[in-house]
Amino acid sequence: MIKRTLAVVAALLLLGGSGAQAASKRATCDRACLAGAMTAYLNALAKHDPSRAPLSKAVRFTENTMDLKPGEGLWTTITGLGTFREDFLDVRAGIAGSHVVVQDAGRPALLAVRLKVVRGMITEIETQVTNSPPTGQRFEVDTLKTPNPEVMRILKPSERMSRAELVRISDFYPAGLKAGSFATVDAPMAPDATRNENGGWAAGPFCTSRPTCKDMKTQPLGAGRTHFQDRVLLVDEQTGVVWRRMSWLPPGGKDERLVAFEIFKIYGGQMHVVEAFLRTEPLSSVSGWG
Repeated sequence: MIKRTLAVVAALLLLGGSGAQAASKRATCDRACLAGAMTAYLNALAKHDPSRAPLSKAVRFTENTMDLKPGEGLWTTITGLGTFREDFLDVRAGIAGSHVVVQDAGRPALLAVRLKVVRGMITEIETQVTNSPPTGQRFEVDTLKTPNPEVMRILKPSERMSRAELVRISDFYPAGLKAGSFATVDAPMAPDATRNENGGWAAGPFCTSRPTCKDMKTQPLGAGRTHFQDRVLLVDEQTGVVWRRMSWLPPGGKDERLVAFEIFKIYGGQMHVVEAFLRTEPLSSVSGWG
C-alpha cells in the first residue's frame, strides 16, 4: 500500500513538473509567435480596428514620441500596407520590431514598430511614422519594394556572435557619430558595408551622391553629433541584427533633432548593413521609453 501511494505521489509530481514546463513554454514567444504578433498588429492597423490585435488591456502606445490610444494617430489615416516589411525578432526579450512601408492617406510612409509581447499579448507599442519631407531627410520610399535579403538572412551557426558582442560592435556606430568620424573610433565595418536611409543609399558601393560615400568607414561626416540619445531596442541573435533608436542634433542644426530607428547587420566581427528610418523631431523631444 505504501509503495503504491509513493508511486502515485511520484506520478503526480512528474505531471506537475511537466505541466509547469508546458506553461513555461507557452509563456515564451518564439520567432513564429513574435512575427505572428507583428502580422496581427499590422493587419489590425490596416483595418483601423485595434480589437483585431492581441492587445493587453494595459497596453501603452506611442507614435512619434507622443502617448496615444490604439485607434488614434496612424490608425485613423492609414490606407494600406506596402510590400516592404523587414522583421527583427528578439526571443529572449519578447520583442518584435519591423520596418514597414505603408500608405498614409494614400501616400507612402515609413513605419517603424516595436512590440513587447508577454504571454501572447502585446503590452507595449512604440512607433515612428515618417512621411515625405520635411519630416524625413531623404525620402526614396519608391525603392523599398521588397526586404533586403541580406538583412533577413538567418546566419549560419559559425557566423553567429554572442548577444553582448553584437551590441558591443554596434556601439561603434553612435561613437563614430559623436566623434564625427567612424575611422577615428576604428569602427569595424566591412569594406563593402552599406547604409540606406529612408530608401536612399547614403554609403557603400551603391552610393552615388558623392565620390567619398563609397566607403562608409572613411566617408567624411562633418562635426560630431551632439544632444545624443541612444537606446538598444532589440538584438536578433539568429540574423545578427541589432536595432537601436538614436537621435542627435545634426552639425549646424539648431531647433530639430534627427531621430533614427536603425538596424545593424553584424557577423564575422563586422558591420555589413546599416538601414535607418529617419524623421525630425523638436530638439527637446524624448522617446518617452527611457
